[in-house]
Amino acid sequence: AVFWLPGALTRQTVALLPPASREAIGNRLLQEIGRLAGPICTNPRGSLALGRLARRALGDSAPRIAVLPSSIPDTLALPGRILVVNAALVEDHETPEVLAGYLLAEQARRIEVDPMLSLLDEAGLAVTLRLLTTGQIDAAPLHAHAASLLSREAAPISDSAVLAQFEAAGLSTEPYAYARDISGETVIGLIEANPQRDAAIAPLLSDADWVSLQDICGR
Repeated sequence: AVFWLPGALTRQTVALLPPASREAIGNRLLQEIGRLAGPICTNPRGSLALGRLARRALGDSAPRIAVLPSSIPDTLALPGRILVVNAALVEDHETPEVLAGYLLAEQARRIEVDPMLSLLDEAGLAVTLRLLTTGQIDAAPLHAHAASLLSREAAPISDSAVLAQFEAAGLSTEPYAYARDISGETVIGLIEANPQRDAAIAPLLSDADWVSLQDICGR
């Protein structure tokens, strides 16, 4: 019971948590990340272009995408359907397909590992019990989890899970794969199994939208 109960209670708490509570916790966690890493980039034209890209890659019910300065990992998934993106993925590549690929990969990771479960696993049983009984979570565990997210490596994700996201989106894996490894050696599975190898794919964004998105961290 000592070993089984904490995990079972955490999973039960996550299962019972309403979407509105997840969203509120995710927004607070995003604020903590912003305090540590820098403010969210909110240039209006860039934000509109980012929304178009998110809907094209992730569908009409795409999660919220927040772009932060390049002091964060490439991507992060937060509770409440929030994906956080390193500004370098926007600023340092010639086309939006790389950013779309990283979003799809993080979406696959979010599906496999619930960000809310990760938060409560790290926060501990006392925080989980408080959230279950009162619906509240204190600032301290959110701050600690934000710092942890910024300093740890992303959990590994299988090629099959990533490929499924690309296939559903109708996008090529190659821009994403070569952005991860220009030699292609460590991402050969994504390249060889590209679901859109011979397909003609329309541009994700117009040139004007892509220029606006690349300036999302400008004023």
